[in-house]
Amino acid sequence: MGEPERVGLCHCATCRKNTGGPYLAFAVFEVGRVTIEGALKAHRAPTIDRRFCPQCGTLICLAEEGVDEIDLMLGTFDEPPPFTPQYELWVSHRQDWLGAVPAARQYAGNRDDGAIEG
Repeated sequence: MGEPERVGLCHCATCRKNTGGPYLAFAVFEVGRVTIEGALKAHRAPTIDRRFCPQCGTLICLAEEGVDEIDLMLGTFDEPPPFTPQYELWVSHRQDWLGAVPAARQYAGNRDDGAIEG
């Protein structure tokens, strides 16, 4: 698998609800570089598949339709990965008590919206 293409946090309401936490932490890899062992269950949204462990319900990854990348949730690795978030999405929805990740680019919405800091 190696190094990810990028590592981020998302503070949007959907990601918070999916994780039950204040944000979603993920690493983005090219699909061809990732092998997931075992069967996963999928919840299909209009353009995104959320894949879960069928035994414990843990969100493992996200895959967007038409995109050759997969987002792996940082909390699912057996050992904590040595990845540091490079950017934060939807910081306009970040919890007031949660500070920004130092040196991470900050986006009010999606990355397509352009960085507001960093």
